[in-house]
Amino acid sequence: MTALPMWLRAALYATAVMNVLVGLAFASGSATLLAATGMPAPVPAFYTLTVGMFVALFGIGYFAVARGDEPERLFLALAGSGKLCFVALVFSLFLAGSLPARAALAAAADLPFGLLFVGWVLTTRT
Repeated sequence: MTALPMWLRAALYATAVMNVLVGLAFASGSATLLAATGMPAPVPAFYTLTVGMFVALFGIGYFAVARGDEPERLFLALAGSGKLCFVALVFSLFLAGSLPARAALAAAADLPFGLLFVGWVLTTRT
């Protein structure tokens, strides 16, 4: 089994912290926090809690994979693809005029992590 390189472990820890904090921010439903990132606000609590829950759960998953002894290729593939899809979605909505530029800038933080995770899965054999 291929061990996680230190750079990948560091990226997992960094995105774990980012996801947990963003998940908590969404779950709070704070219109101020959502508006600061360019996300629509106010939004019904069901939506902010659902998004917050999934983002935070992925953060916990990133932390678990970073601490583990074996790489979780499926998790890294799904999580990295999810990050890239989120960036594409937000940028598409920005280009369509549905979201402000600050939303695209905030989403751009996921781009390097998504590229690193998917890139590692595609270039590493077990």
